[in-house]
Amino acid sequence: MEVSAASLTDIVEDYFEGIQRVSQVFSDINPFSSNGIGLSRWSILKRLVASPKPMTANELAKALGASRARLLEELRELESSGFVSLSTLRDGGRRISQVSALPLAHEVVRAISQEFSVMTARLEGKVSSERLTRASRLAARVASMMRPPRSGQAAA
Repeated sequence: MEVSAASLTDIVEDYFEGIQRVSQVFSDINPFSSNGIGLSRWSILKRLVASPKPMTANELAKALGASRARLLEELRELESSGFVSLSTLRDGGRRISQVSALPLAHEVVRAISQEFSVMTARLEGKVSSERLTRASRLAARVASMMRPPRSGQAAA
């Protein structure tokens, strides 16, 4: 579905207006820094904690839309901080990096989720669900446009 430039401008303006309102509501809460990690590391931990079994670095990189090299850097830092266990398995001549969430990762993801619950309660009545839905759609659309095309697919 094509969106006219004027409609897209309206959506972007609504998105940033919504961000401003949300920012004002949450000016004293930062669930990531208060738990000692950033957004990208939280995304990694959240995915690992939700997984019923250890994931390979390739699976995790694909799920996050990240490069394997950059992900491995993050994983090594998370391992040194006690959040994950990183091991190398051999499959014939191939080496496979496998990642597991440690108890500290579960604790931090749970703590951040609790802070998000507080944030959500504060939002009630301050930002319309319609605006948040439009902002969410825009964010998803922008994210999909920024992902590199999969091999075999032409860039849009």
